[in-house]
Amino acid sequence: MEIFTRKWSELSGGRFDPLYLLFSSKSFLKNTHFEVKSLASVIKSAKTGFAIGRDYQEDCNNGILQIRPTNLDENGILKFDKNIYAPKNVSKEHLIQKGEVLFNNTNSQELVGKTAYFDVEGNFVCSNHITRIQTDTDSLLPKYLCILFNIYQKNKVFFNTCVNWNNQSGVNIDFLKSYLIPLPPKEAQQQIIAIMDNAYKIKQEKEQEAKEILDSIDSYLLGELGIKLPGQESEQNRTFIKKFSEISGNRFDPSYHQKYYHDLEKALAQSVYPLTSLSTIIANFKKGIEVGSGNYAQNKQIPFIRVSDIQNEGIMYEKVEKFITASLYENLQEFKPKDNELLYSKDGTIGLCLKADVSRDYIISGAILRLELKKEVNIDFVQNILASHLLNILANRKAIGAVIKHLSVSEFLSLKIPLPPLNVQEKLVKSIQESKEKATLLQNQAKEILSAAKIDVENMILHNSAAGGGGFNRD
Repeated sequence: MEIFTRKWSELSGGRFDPLYLLFSSKSFLKNTHFEVKSLASVIKSAKTGFAIGRDYQEDCNNGILQIRPTNLDENGILKFDKNIYAPKNVSKEHLIQKGEVLFNNTNSQELVGKTAYFDVEGNFVCSNHITRIQTDTDSLLPKYLCILFNIYQKNKVFFNTCVNWNNQSGVNIDFLKSYLIPLPPKEAQQQIIAIMDNAYKIKQEKEQEAKEILDSIDSYLLGELGIKLPGQESEQNRTFIKKFSEISGNRFDPSYHQKYYHDLEKALAQSVYPLTSLSTIIANFKKGIEVGSGNYAQNKQIPFIRVSDIQNEGIMYEKVEKFITASLYENLQEFKPKDNELLYSKDGTIGLCLKADVSRDYIISGAILRLELKKEVNIDFVQNILASHLLNILANRKAIGAVIKHLSVSEFLSLKIPLPPLNVQEKLVKSIQESKEKATLLQNQAKEILSAAKIDVENMILHNSAAGGGGFNRD
């Protein structure tokens, strides 16, 4: 609890709610030594995007990509996945201009205030949850405003001030214009931008190096198993002939019988180690459960893990959207993964495989299998082979479903993998683990570099203390 006082003159004609008064931009900037101005005085325009409703285009060839809050990552960087498209005939006034600042005005605690600098070529529009800002570049550089607003967002200034007793929905334009911002000289703004740009550059370089290491694991593993994948020309050759006797009693869909799949199976069979079906090495398996949307908890109690929440490296707890109550969890203990189990996705995105995490409480959905292996195999070896590109392709081949794919348990258990002696499995796992640890170190370094830069910049803006000591010269 925090107790504070305000003079009546500071409240008269304004808002009375304590969160607003405690976290207002004026309070947040109390230690800055820079000139403070309202946003309205240093921008040329602010426009809210528009809602396209259900009339969006799925086909990117027939529409204009619409930027939504989900297209802004936690660092205020634009990303282009899970896209939707507005019709091509939208008015030109709705097209985003290069150099604009995109501000997320929704009142979600995780999203409000997330801001990005738009420097992408081409035609784009934004949703009505995004406000487009054009700054007066003579005094306010747009990239600096993005950095500043993301500092506000990190400190929940926007969230605590936009949610009031009247349940105001987010930050509307008039409210946004009233925010106060510190305005360093342009040279100082450019210095701040340079620090962040350099941090992002180093971060991306380290992440790319980590990605290359992780991508090489597949090649290493398959090479050690004596498996040589067919060339690209095999994958592109989609015209073929099959005798009726070859498909009689089997699936008739053409994609299943592509020559590329047979070439993959042939490459797998040429492994220097014998092939064994998964059914012979899995001691037990269990499915997760679908709790139903009516049982989702409003508050974040126990994570309900779906396929969208997992990757081969582990569970992405920070991205989990669905939760259940602690009381329901107590009744579903049998669906909690146990130590030394693998989790494998069989529906939707098929072929993700990871070791179960037993350090936290959670329940998995029915689209995920829990696999208990026999003692004669190394769990990490099986996880790596099931997560490999080769097994992913073969598993997806066996799946059915036009919109959402489903891999039956029987088809999954029929998949075959090379199985070296246990000592060889352990040797391969040790080498792979070393590569993963090196990649993790690089990823952590990337995060630390960006985090340190953010702290430096925040201190520079709010306390006028430049990185490496000293302060800005305001003259």
